[in-house]
Amino acid sequence: MMMMAIGWASLAEAAGPIAGIIDVHEHIVLTGPQTESLIAVMDRERIATMVLLDSPDATFDEDEGFEGYDETVMRQLAMKRRYPQRFGVFYTFPSADADGPRKARALVGQGIDGLKFYNGLPMLRDELGPIDSPAMYAAYRVARDAKLPTIIHVEALMADERGEFERVLNDFPQVTFICPHLCGVQGSLSVLDAMLAAHPNLYTDGGPWHRVGAFAVQEPEKFRAFYIARSDRIMFASDTVLEDELASGPDLDEILDCERNLLETKYFAGFRSEDVMTGLYLPRATLEDIYFRTASKIFHLNAAPIYQRETDADSFRPAS
Repeated sequence: MMMMAIGWASLAEAAGPIAGIIDVHEHIVLTGPQTESLIAVMDRERIATMVLLDSPDATFDEDEGFEGYDETVMRQLAMKRRYPQRFGVFYTFPSADADGPRKARALVGQGIDGLKFYNGLPMLRDELGPIDSPAMYAAYRVARDAKLPTIIHVEALMADERGEFERVLNDFPQVTFICPHLCGVQGSLSVLDAMLAAHPNLYTDGGPWHRVGAFAVQEPEKFRAFYIARSDRIMFASDTVLEDELASGPDLDEILDCERNLLETKYFAGFRSEDVMTGLYLPRATLEDIYFRTASKIFHLNAAPIYQRETDADSFRPAS
C-alpha cells in the first residue's frame, strides 16, 4: 500500500527550537498589502529574513528583454524600508548598461545589500556576455570596494562558464560570490566540491526544487553527506518568482514547506510528487549552518529566534 502523508520531525527539532531562517534567494516584488501577506508567510515558515533579488522583466516573462531592473529595485527597497529587519535587497544590471556600476554605488547609500547577475543563465547568455568580460569586471570592482556579496548564475557543468567564473573567483578574492542552485551541478556534486575546495570566497544555495531537490530525493545519502560536509558553504533558498501578488497552487507556504521537509525529514509528501519522497534528515548543526549561520557571516543579517513547529519528534513514521 502506498505511504501517505507523514507528519513532522527532525534531528534538529528533537533538541528544541532553532533560530529563524535566512532565506537568501527569492525573486519577489510586491505591493504594500501583499508585502504584509508575505510577512505572514515568513512568520509561519520561520523565515526571519528574506533576500529579495532584483529581477529583469526576463525573469517574469522570457519574451521580454533585460529591462525593468531599476524600477524593481526601488520597489524592493520600499519593501525593505517598511520591514527593515525582514528583507535584504540585491541589485542587478546588464553588462550593456554602462551606467550600471555608478548606479550600484549610489544604491549602496539607499540600502542595497548585494549584487545579482545572470550572465551564466542560458536564456540570457548571448545577450549578457561572458562572466569575465571587462564590463563585468567593472561590476565586480564595485562589489569589492563596497563589500557587497555577489550572486551570479553559473552553469558549472559547462566548461566555458566554469572557466570564466573561476578566473573571476581568483581575480577578486575579496568578493564573496554565491553561485546559486548548487552552481547548476545537479547530481555531479564532485564538481562543486572541487570548486569550493579551491575557492574560499565561493558559496552556494540549495534552491530551486527543479535544480536541486528533484535530484536530492533520488540520491539522498549522497546529498546528505555533501550537505553535512559543506554546510558552512550552503544556504537556504527556494528561488521563487512572484510579482505583484502571492501565487496560489502551489502557494509560497507549500513551496517553503517542501524545501524545509527535504532538509529536515526522513520521508515527506507534498505537491511535488504523488509518492512519498526521501528527505535528507540533516542533523541540527548542519541545519543551523544552512538556515542561518553561514548566511549571517555573509550578509551581516540577524536571524532572531521565532518559534518551533508544533510537532512530536516521535510522530515521524509512515502511515500505511
